[in-house]
Amino acid sequence: VSVSAIYLTDDRHGDENMYEGIRFRFFPVTVGRGRGVEGFGRQWSIPLMSVLVRERPALVFLFIGYGWFAILLAAICQFLSIPYVPIIAGWGVSTRRSLRWYYGNALRTIVHTETHKKRFAEAGVDVRNFLVMPMGVDTDLFQAKPLSAYRKSPDQVRFIHVGRIVARKNLLLALRTFAAIRKMSPGAHFDVVGPVGEREYYTRVTQYVKQRGLESAVTFHGEVPNDCLPTFYQKADLMLFPTLSESFGFVIAESMACGTPVAALSGKGSPDELIQDGTDGILTSQERYTARVLSILHRPDELMKMGQAARGKVVEKYSSRRTYQQLQDLITIL
Repeated sequence: VSVSAIYLTDDRHGDENMYEGIRFRFFPVTVGRGRGVEGFGRQWSIPLMSVLVRERPALVFLFIGYGWFAILLAAICQFLSIPYVPIIAGWGVSTRRSLRWYYGNALRTIVHTETHKKRFAEAGVDVRNFLVMPMGVDTDLFQAKPLSAYRKSPDQVRFIHVGRIVARKNLLLALRTFAAIRKMSPGAHFDVVGPVGEREYYTRVTQYVKQRGLESAVTFHGEVPNDCLPTFYQKADLMLFPTLSESFGFVIAESMACGTPVAALSGKGSPDELIQDGTDGILTSQERYTARVLSILHRPDELMKMGQAARGKVVEKYSSRRTYQQLQDLITIL
């Protein structure tokens, strides 16, 4: 069996290499070059289309949820009798007739949560061929922290936020919550892990840290290699992640896998599905967020129970093993 992973690139010439039996291929963008992430759905690649027609693979996964290029690729697949599977990772829902055709003619349309599937259904999309497939976490890499890592006192409590520093991730609310915590626990520390996604928002964040005198208590680590992330999660007592919109929230599942519960906002997408409030994390409103986090600091035993329950949930429902099995089941129906 030959497997190729295909990407579009702004380079004028394509490239390819092999890694662990997978052929990674890079095709140049011929229309829509340089539009950036927001214009991803408007990028076209004629070389990719020609390869699809010439090689006629047995199955095509399309990691494109919108745009005329995705629809054209699907049309080519249908004309050549190649089954295709769109994977919709973004949180948006489009009801355009062309996209209804795109979803409806697919072998399966994959979304990562039941919540996302429900949003499509509420928008009037026929979801009978939709398959919910979580973005599985490697639970061997993201291991549960030892019992000794759970703190018995709030004096040295440690928090973490993982993700791009953008307004949508709502890091400022997490910092406001941490500022309130520092008044009660002067030894508390906050690790912020992730690259700067929006320079203007990052400036607001760093200004807030300075205004509150939190420079010594907040550490910005930038982007961290994936195999180093478990250590950060395991050292934290609670992950502050009041995101305003999330299609899956991979970092939520990673933190939970390490036994560190997550405090998130309700009604913002996947946190509603990943977290059961009071059992394996905190799920609350923006107005009550700080108060809920403060209340748990004086109940370390409950925090430990949440962390252990969170680990158990990820192993059962969101592990990479489960995702691999779903993919295998999907491929074997061909």
